Amino acid sequence: MAVCRVRFCEGYEKLFKLTSSMPYAPRCHLSPEEELVLSLSRLDLSGEEKGEIEGFLSKHHASIDFNKALKLADINLVSPLLYRNMKEFRDVPTQFMGALKKAYLATFHQNVLHSRETLRIIGMLRGAGVEAIPVKGSLAADIIMGDFGVYPTGDVDLLVRPVDLEKTKKILADEGFCEVMEFNERDLRETSYHLILGNGSYLVEVHWNLVKWAFKSDPEFWWEGMRKEQYEGQEISFLSPERYLLYGIFHLFTHRFRPLKFALLVSGLARKYRHEIDWERLLSDAGRIKMERLTLFTLRLLHEILGTDIPDYLAKKRILGYSLLKRNILRGFFPEATRSYVRLALFTTLLDTPLDTARVLLRRLFPPASEIRLRYNLPPESKRVYLYYLLNPFLLLIRKR
Repeated sequence: MAVCRVRFCEGYEKLFKLTSSMPYAPRCHLSPEEELVLSLSRLDLSGEEKGEIEGFLSKHHASIDFNKALKLADINLVSPLLYRNMKEFRDVPTQFMGALKKAYLATFHQNVLHSRETLRIIGMLRGAGVEAIPVKGSLAADIIMGDFGVYPTGDVDLLVRPVDLEKTKKILADEGFCEVMEFNERDLRETSYHLILGNGSYLVEVHWNLVKWAFKSDPEFWWEGMRKEQYEGQEISFLSPERYLLYGIFHLFTHRFRPLKFALLVSGLARKYRHEIDWERLLSDAGRIKMERLTLFTLRLLHEILGTDIPDYLAKKRILGYSLLKRNILRGFFPEATRSYVRLALFTTLLDTPLDTARVLLRRLFPPASEIRLRYNLPPESKRVYLYYLLNPFLLLIRKR
């Protein structure tokens, strides 16, 4: 493992010397509203942190635009968490707190309903001999965050084994769930690793693998170390803490480290399982699917900005290009992201080797035909795929958003 780290450090050294002075590497100067939202987007606030926030509010109260702060919190899907964290602070505008409370109560209500549906579907699948693991979603809000109200969810996300996919589709179809969009299933299997089914009230994402695009893993990788826990009178299967963390980190990366809500899942997992996580095994598992550098970076980043609980030796790891990447991520939380494809290209340097980075960037220019068909909902025989190959390099150069 040490040899691998030396190789990717040497490979990226020249790149980061060049990019550190480029115009898309902004300095990290946050507005008072941005600082307020970021400082309150923690699952736990220590007494010292509460004192600092109280002092910040007292000092900047007259200059803080609370409407802007609310908008920033909404963009990052952390308004419910801000409500829980701000309840004990004084001199907070009533209208601001009222909007946060409304978001909290709506999230709580939605998650309770989604958790019931999740348990119903898991129980139904189990009765038919299909084991399903819930990931993210309303159960994460309750089990990992400890509060139905702080983590907004929209879909029921389930992981099943590939051999059970057809059976799962049939069971859900019998319950009124049909595919939301008509995609070629062969393209889905090659590219997306999940189906989206809906019945008008709920959406269910059925996964048979949990990584794609820049990383590869055998579907059975996610079932290794799987554990069972009692929840609401049912025995539920869960990912091991290490695999769950890797999935949370991958999910955050593929969404270009925004919104803050996705970072909360990783932070919550580290908090919930802090006494159970085998950190060396986590890095070993990350290395197996070429996510070691990304994992080290993400854990250190979230430790610094959200107080995520990780071992000291991981928090002190030297990561080449760390400051540049951190500045881009912090700025990306708040404004409308410009030059998003440039930022995405920068984030590909978080792959384990320069060769991996080059491979992914090349795939962005010339993605597989299955990915193009899925992206634009094209039929298998469509000739428009070739037009895309011809035009895409130029489109990427002129795109701003």
